[in-house]
Amino acid sequence: MCFIEVRCQILTSDKENMCSSYIDGKSVRKFIADTEKRLEHTEKILSAAMCTYGPGVVDVFENYILLFSREKLSWSDSQSFCRKFKASLIYSISEQMNDYLKKKVVQFSSDQWIGGLRISNTSVWNTTNSEEFITWSDWADGEPNGECIQMWQYARFRWDDDNCETKKKFICMKIDN
Repeated sequence: MCFIEVRCQILTSDKENMCSSYIDGKSVRKFIADTEKRLEHTEKILSAAMCTYGPGVVDVFENYILLFSREKLSWSDSQSFCRKFKASLIYSISEQMNDYLKKKVVQFSSDQWIGGLRISNTSVWNTTNSEEFITWSDWADGEPNGECIQMWQYARFRWDDDNCETKKKFICMKIDN
């Protein structure tokens, strides 16, 4: 007996006339698929809420799970911290994601390390996964001129590059498959 039939039995004693004529297999499969999607989203939100009091605040953006740290670490220690959770400092940032991040980090009132690193005194910037180069950026005026990328509170969270050893909060990213 399927869920829909049980539900129909609860609603009416005449399940043959009430349910069978209105529910076909395709409708049931769509109902189940929609319910599973809502459940997955709810689980992500609950998981995020449970993590709020842990190492940082967890949020979801598109197919990314984001961790906004409470702790301040150097850039490389931040990356190591993220890797403990099979994540990385956030990289591959689009304009839409950057706008979203700015709205989130303003509540933390602190610079945030993100996943970008200058390649040996060049003007080329690599992401933390070392397979991609940074193609979109939001540099503050006069930048870049340092080593590791942060979202800089002083410049309304536009990008700045700072000394990698400076301890800052950071943003981890994990792709949600």
